[in-house]
Amino acid sequence: MLLIAIFGLLNNSPKNPVIVQGGSLHTWSHSYMKDAEVTLNTEGRLLDSVVELWEGPRHAPIRLRVYSDDGHKRPFRGVFHGMKIPNTIAVRNIGPVEFPINTHATTQNIAYPSQRCLSSFQLIQGESIKTYSFDHCVKNVEMVIKTNGRPFSCRIEVLQGSCDNKQVVELYSEDGYFRPFFCILETPGFGNVVRISNTASIEFPFLASIVPHKYIFNKFRESP
Repeated sequence: MLLIAIFGLLNNSPKNPVIVQGGSLHTWSHSYMKDAEVTLNTEGRLLDSVVELWEGPRHAPIRLRVYSDDGHKRPFRGVFHGMKIPNTIAVRNIGPVEFPINTHATTQNIAYPSQRCLSSFQLIQGESIKTYSFDHCVKNVEMVIKTNGRPFSCRIEVLQGSCDNKQVVELYSEDGYFRPFFCILETPGFGNVVRISNTASIEFPFLASIVPHKYIFNKFRESP
């Protein structure tokens, strides 16, 4: 049974996550939101959710389906662009009731792409696929997807091995110029490959950049 949404202002403290039970919905509303960072994680169980940015009662310019086989090892962290107008962020846990999600949205201390990421774009045509491999010393990666103003839709997969999906993000944005997508994906262990599929038709290419965000030199020392 779907629980009714719980409404509240965006909490500026990253130390107060909200537990969203399976089959329920939680929303954050804000009267003036330029950007907001959304995090999703679990205590080690499955993570399966839908995240949307709402403008008005029936308009969702950004929509994500986020899946992770382990929400502790592979949480989700993404940034929504609110255009400085009233917005609502909605997180729906579409998993079973046994798999709650810890989620949080904040408008402060937001992560933004590095200069390296902003200077490494590659064109991905409609109905095509691009893969990126990362060494085991890469702790996580940062990713930006944008267009010149057209909408885009894509499927982002983090794989270990040939077809072992560890994390999947299905994404739609109505305007890749004013509403680009930025996220940080965890890549623990060996043999991580990020695969980006442009699920739109050939008339809708987009630019994608994905580079290492942090490195692990050994288990006692991490890069700054």
